[in-house]
Amino acid sequence: MKNYRLIIIVLFVLVGWQGMMADSNIVITDANEVYTLVADGKGDLSKVKVRKETNYMAQRVAETAIALESFGSHVKIDKASAPGTKPVYKPWISEYVFYDDSKMCVLPIEIENGKQAKAVFEKTYTDVAHFSTIFIPEIYPIQKKTIVIEVPAALASQVKVVEKSLGGNVVKTVKDGGNGKITYFYEASDIPEIKSEEYMPSLSAVAPRLYVTGLFESVDELYQHMRTYTINTEDDLTEINEFSRSLVADCADDMSRIKAIVEWVQNHIRYIAIEHGEYGFRPELASHVFEKRYGDCKGMSALLKAMFRAVGLDARLVWIGTDDISVDWTEVPALSSGDHMICAVMLDGKTLYVDGTAQYMPVGVYPSSIEGQQTIVENGETCIVERVPMIAPEQNADSLSAQMVIDGHNLKGKMKRSLTGMRKMIMAGSYNGKSADRRNDYLIAYLSYPRKNVEIDNVAVEGNTMQSDTAVVEADVIEKEACQHLGDAIYIDLRPVRHPYMEVVNIKDRKNDVKFPGRYNFVSNICVSVPDGFAVDYLPQMAEFENEWVKVKIAYEVKDSAVVCESTATMKRRDVSLADMQQWNALIRKIVAANNEQIVLKRKI
Repeated sequence: MKNYRLIIIVLFVLVGWQGMMADSNIVITDANEVYTLVADGKGDLSKVKVRKETNYMAQRVAETAIALESFGSHVKIDKASAPGTKPVYKPWISEYVFYDDSKMCVLPIEIENGKQAKAVFEKTYTDVAHFSTIFIPEIYPIQKKTIVIEVPAALASQVKVVEKSLGGNVVKTVKDGGNGKITYFYEASDIPEIKSEEYMPSLSAVAPRLYVTGLFESVDELYQHMRTYTINTEDDLTEINEFSRSLVADCADDMSRIKAIVEWVQNHIRYIAIEHGEYGFRPELASHVFEKRYGDCKGMSALLKAMFRAVGLDARLVWIGTDDISVDWTEVPALSSGDHMICAVMLDGKTLYVDGTAQYMPVGVYPSSIEGQQTIVENGETCIVERVPMIAPEQNADSLSAQMVIDGHNLKGKMKRSLTGMRKMIMAGSYNGKSADRRNDYLIAYLSYPRKNVEIDNVAVEGNTMQSDTAVVEADVIEKEACQHLGDAIYIDLRPVRHPYMEVVNIKDRKNDVKFPGRYNFVSNICVSVPDGFAVDYLPQMAEFENEWVKVKIAYEVKDSAVVCESTATMKRRDVSLADMQQWNALIRKIVAANNEQIVLKRKI
């Protein structure tokens, strides 16, 4: 949905310029931004005028500074100026959106060493529904910045400013401007540029920012506005109705009907994000999506709703913000609090959410991107505000079983991986999304982790379909150099815990919190046959570890002339704050040490 991308468009650009800004030569010495809210004769917010003045300085060498502003169908650039340059207007191109009519106004400013230059932008939000978020950081470090929000008397009682992640570098002052006018002042100092780091939360969740609320006084008012984009009866559903009923003709119950429809949509409707004008918010007609065989999240949700209703199910559209969005609808009732649309079926007194874009995710199991997120469910003239249920890590399972023998310096045998939930979604989506000649390389990398030198053969993949509950990968595996022979002893490096995120995080220069992709549960059962003439000389002790983020258990036993190791590793929470990173790393180091303990076999005398 377009509202989110328009609001954080500049933040994506921040990451794009990341590589050229290490120890930045260009700094912003001072900046001043004034947001003037304008009321109409009825006392309603009619437009927002913005003026930005930014002084750039080249500290060490001459360089071209980049000043930029986003605009589009709801925001127009009134002025863009800087010495010695002219504005360049260009479309915004995103790898995630097939077409978007958002644009950028760019001022490339050549600055001599030790000199300064000022860029001035003026723009107007002509549709105030698209104004709410003010980000403080820029693509360069900021020495000083002032943000002024001018609220007229007619709006003073309804407009509020919600502050997020400001920290101690931002000082707030509220002044009476006279005649009922209120002015908010935010003075920021020593604000670093945003840097992209592995496993960091969304830029829109970590950047210091302000949300200006008041256009919609409540979620109900916001819902009434968003609903205007969806109430369109000019749609002939005859073909969809007939097709949907034939599709589920052999289904015995509602859940099987739901799965059949979802699987068909995910197999036959290609997801393409097309966002321009009001179609960033208005779902395309279900009949058009059905006919063209492609649509964005809104179009796919409209089609799902139509197909579900055709077979007698109570289906609704749902507005939601993914985990890239850091606020709830109820906290900030604004378009910027959402970036996605899904569908819901009211079934047995509960809300079953269905995300048409989440290919390979079984119905009833929710992607990490939407679990726990607040929803607005259409309900006629009113709305229902709920949350997507949280999924237990055990539903996102990766279960490994292996029967291995010692073959020289290698471990050789058969391995089976069974995956459910998000783990199944990731594996099946990645595997099916690759060309046939690259799928084997993907499976080698997948089955090898965390080892570097593994051979696989006779690979079989099952259950990698859209609505299967479990995907299974089986293969003959050779884990090279997993065994070392020293005298009469064999040392076996088993590494039973193979959870993808049980790793130490480098925090030496890290600036942001960590947010891992999902809460997963890894289970392994690995059996290694003891060769004739050898006996077990040492087995690692059972090890158990647990804190608020992870829970791990590793246990060994000798059974029927074999060593059997069973382990579980559960990611209970995805997010680790920068302040807690040392605690995270301390436990992970203990887990790694236990995981690296070796089994020792010794030749019988």
